[in-house]
Amino acid sequence: MTITIEKPAQSSLIDLTLFNGVVTNTGGGGPAEKAGLKVNDRIFSLNGAPVEKMTAGEVTKLFQVAVGRIDVVVERMQDVEQSRADGCIDVAWDSTQKILAVALRDGGVTIFANRSGRPLITILEPVAHLTTADYSNPVVQRWSASGQLVIGMADGTFCIWDYYTRKTFGTPHGGSGQHLSAIKAADWTLSKVAPALALGSASTIKV
Repeated sequence: MTITIEKPAQSSLIDLTLFNGVVTNTGGGGPAEKAGLKVNDRIFSLNGAPVEKMTAGEVTKLFQVAVGRIDVVVERMQDVEQSRADGCIDVAWDSTQKILAVALRDGGVTIFANRSGRPLITILEPVAHLTTADYSNPVVQRWSASGQLVIGMADGTFCIWDYYTRKTFGTPHGGSGQHLSAIKAADWTLSKVAPALALGSASTIKV
C-alpha cells in the first residue's frame, strides 16, 4: 500500500523511528502517524526510490531532505500475516536453511531471511517480495544449491529468481518452456555450478 506524508518544510520533523526497514515508532501525532503509517509497517520505497538495501540512517536522511508530498510504499505486516494464513500454497528452505520462500495464492512469493545467524525461525525477516502479475498463481517452488529459486505457475509457465543478484528470468507465455498444464513438481541437481532443473506437470517432464 502507498501512504502519503505531507511535509511542509525541510525542517519539519516526521517523528519516525526505523529498525531493519520496519517502523518501530511514529511519534505522538506527528506527520507519519497522521498519514496512517503504523508500527510494524515495512517500508519498501520512498518517492519511488527502493530502500530495502539502505540502512535505517540512510532512510531517515531521505525523509529529512524531502519536502512536500512523500509517497511511502509499505507492507502492513498484520495484513501479510492474515494472507499467509489464508493463502499459503508452498514453503521452501534454501540449502543454507537460512532463507525461506513462502508462495501465496494471488500474492506472489515472499522471501524471508535469518540475517542474525542465530538458529531461531522467529527472527526471520522479509527481504523481498516477488509478485506474479505477469503469471498465474504460483504452485511449487524449489531452491538450487547456488541460491536460485524456481517458481512453477498454474498456467504452466515458470520463473527463476536469483537471491544474490535479485534478477528474475521467466519463460514467456506460449514459449517452448511452457507446460500445457500447471507445474506441480520441481527439483534441481546438487551442483552449485550450472545446476540442471527438472519441472513436471500432469503429462510432461522437462529438464
